Order: sequence, then C-alpha cells, then structure tokens
Amino acid sequence: MTNYTNEPQPYGGQDQANAYQQQYQQQYQQQYQQQYQGQMSQQPAGDYYQQQGYAQQQAYYQPQQPAYAHPQVAMGGGAPASAAPIDPFAAAQVYQAQNRAVMMTYLQMGIALLVTAFTAMAMNMSGVLDSMLTTSNGSGLLLLTVVSCIVEVILVIAIQKRAMSLKKSAAATLLYLFAFVNGLSFSLLFECFSITSIGIVFAICSLYYFALSMLAVTTHKNLLGLGSILFTGLIMLLLAEVVVFFVFPGNTANMIIAAVGVAIFSFYTAYDTQMMRATFEKIGPNPQVLDALSVSFALDFYLDFINLFIYLLRLFGSRN
Repeated sequence: MTNYTNEPQPYGGQDQANAYQQQYQQQYQQQYQQQYQGQMSQQPAGDYYQQQGYAQQQAYYQPQQPAYAHPQVAMGGGAPASAAPIDPFAAAQVYQAQNRAVMMTYLQMGIALLVTAFTAMAMNMSGVLDSMLTTSNGSGLLLLTVVSCIVEVILVIAIQKRAMSLKKSAAATLLYLFAFVNGLSFSLLFECFSITSIGIVFAICSLYYFALSMLAVTTHKNLLGLGSILFTGLIMLLLAEVVVFFVFPGNTANMIIAAVGVAIFSFYTAYDTQMMRATFEKIGPNPQVLDALSVSFALDFYLDFINLFIYLLRLFGSRN
C-alpha cells in the first residue's frame, strides 16, 4: 500500500505501518467534518459563500452603466456619486421627451431652411434684384443688404436671449422671420452663381451635414470642450475675411478662407449636436424648457448649415 502521508514510517513492519496510516486518515476526516459543520452552524449559507468569494465574483460580473449615459458626465460634471435605482416608467418618459425635443429641433431647422430657399428663389424670379442692380448704381441693393444684416443680428439676439421666456409659437415665429430676412440677402447668390451649381452644392451640403451629425452622435470623442476654441477660430476667420477683402483680394486667398470656414463650421456642427444631446439629457422631461431650447438649437443648426453651404459654394460653385 502506498503511503500518502508525510509522516515517517514507524518501525515494526508493514502491518503496523498500514494500521498507523489508516488511523491517521480517520482522525483527519473526523477533524475536517467537525470544522466544516461548525462553520455551517455558526453562520448562514449566504455569509459562508460570501466568505468563499462568490460575492466578489457576482459584483465583478455586474453590468455597469456607461459614462455617457450620465448627463453630469457628458456635461463635464464628473462621475455619478452612486447608482440609484432607476424607475423604468420615469426613464421611458425622459427618453420620449428627449427624442421629441430632438425631432422638433431638426423639424424647425428644416422649415427655416425651406423659408430661406423659397424667399431667395422668389426674389430672384420676381426681377427685383435686377432692377436694384440697374437703378441708382446698385445703392438699393446695398441698402437691402445692410438692413437685412442689421435685422438678422437683432433677431438672433432676441431668439437666444428671450427663447426661455417666450412661448414656443412666438420663439418659432422669430426663427422663421429670421429665415425670411436671411432669404432676402441670400437672393444675391443667384446673381453670383448658376442655379445648377447652387442646387448641386446644396445637395452636397445636406449629405455632409447629415454625416457630421451622425458622427457627432456615434463618436466616443467628447467635443464639448471645444467651444472657446471654435469661437476664437470664428473671430479669426471674420478678421481674415476683412483683411483679404481689402488687402489681398484674389481667388487663391478666397479659396483658403473658404476651406478654413468649412473646417470651422464642420466642427461647430458636431459640437452643437453633442451640446444639444447633453443639454436635453440634463434637463429631463420638462416640456416647456425643452420646447424653448429646441428653438434655440434649431437656430444654431440653421446657422451651421447656412455657413457650411456658403463656404462650400465658394469652393465648388460655378460663378456667373
């Protein structure tokens, strides 16, 4: 018989060694059973298994909520303090309210773009621009451009500052009025570019804008920290426009400015998309606040699209 113990073989022959080994195994089994029964009688089964490490394994495989699902993380407020129980009905209400606000934002933006497009086409087909160009040495056209710019600035400030205090219909009316006034000045594009070129660039801009929006939603990069950088780049772009217009007029300089403008407003489109999502998640199911913010974000998206369209048209448009 093979000896499985670490004890030395006693003297006295093989039979005495076998007897000693059997006695040692019986004592070891009795001691193990007494110790095991004592542990099970002193504590519940759950505590015993927890000491054996099963609780740690269950916690390790517990699914964790991703960081982007927390509004305070998306807005730069740090990680959530604790994982509170989630009410499925309340979560569904929040989800529906946010989706409705996103849809309303893009719907109002689309309506504003249609208002601008139809206004510009109506001005071009009516012949008013041609008469302004041929009479008074173009002073009427210059006056229209200056007045339109002033009114647009006033409307933008009114929408951004008063959107939270105005009713949804009043704020939306200001947005569509801004789109109408912008369409008056946009009618000048038909005098500078061919209709076919405008249509092609508009289609390209629409697809490009859609791709940027999808990229902003699906990417893991947080672009919310680029606000000040983009604003600084926009100011520099405007100053460069003035310098090029008065100091370095030429096709090459205009192309460079247009390319930089496309880059800046591409980032602005992605930035505004992520900002809208993060803001709506932070607000929660508050219909009045969401409606007001949807108008404000619709204006931001409208301006992003319009500026992208202008710079793309300067890059690829066929001039008259």
